[in-house]
Amino acid sequence: MRPTVTVTDRLEHVVGRMFPAWLGRLTEIVGEHADLWELEVGDPFEPGGEAAWVGAARTADGRDAVLKIAPRLPENRDEAIGLELLATIGAAAVLHSRATGAPVTEHDGPDAGTIALLIERVHPGTPLAQRLPEIEQDVVVAELLAGIWTTPVGDADLRHLSELTALWTVDFEREAAAVAEHLDPALASRGVEMFRTLADTADDKVLLVTDLHAENILDGSDRWRLIDPKPYVGDRCYDVLQHLLNCRRFDHDPIALVDRMAALTGVDRDRLRAWAFARCVIESVWDTDRVHAARVLSGVV
Repeated sequence: MRPTVTVTDRLEHVVGRMFPAWLGRLTEIVGEHADLWELEVGDPFEPGGEAAWVGAARTADGRDAVLKIAPRLPENRDEAIGLELLATIGAAAVLHSRATGAPVTEHDGPDAGTIALLIERVHPGTPLAQRLPEIEQDVVVAELLAGIWTTPVGDADLRHLSELTALWTVDFEREAAAVAEHLDPALASRGVEMFRTLADTADDKVLLVTDLHAENILDGSDRWRLIDPKPYVGDRCYDVLQHLLNCRRFDHDPIALVDRMAALTGVDRDRLRAWAFARCVIESVWDTDRVHAARVLSGVV
């Protein structure tokens, strides 16, 4: 019997708004992969993610696993590759992966594609965010980044960071009129231009996960384990950003936190300040809390 699929509130709010036709097929998609990979599928994890259905699963040989089902988007194209590349430093193991249908961008429809992943279930699996205070999380993140940046990419066909920043820049410019209501146009223009060009001015071409933060680092009992990489190659400074932005301290004193993480990771302080400023400008489209940090950081870049 195929599983009955429950949609979490967070998934309904984001994916349901952007891709309602795809979400309407979710029960069918989960059931298809349960049959294909011979799984018993349980309930989704709560509160769950905003961009994917993620639930407990058990394989035919009794192994605990996690089934992740998402619309086929540019951001999750290489997640399985990223997990496989980072296996040696603690990424959760990929048991199966599958991409079907057409990639989804802005358009929903009956042919919207799917990315499906079956990965090992990490035990106990408590996120770093719940294990250590923020200031101690900084050290764990810095240590993991050191391992990520020295991981060989080999012949993996990963995109350059400039492709990601180009996509985000287009999204920002589409909503630029709304940003002008709360962010000085000259400051916004400066930030967007920096975000557009910084990736191409770096000497670096290291492996990046682009979404490393304390909710994507799990307690694996004997070591920290990584999930949800969105791999690219490029400027290592970019990889520090998501942790910065997820910290409460960033809203109060962004310069101090940026400088602390630059020291812990060994990246160029001024370059990290520039990336943080530019990213705050870009994110101000959907998060007005970033405006304050953008204004503060603009004074040191």
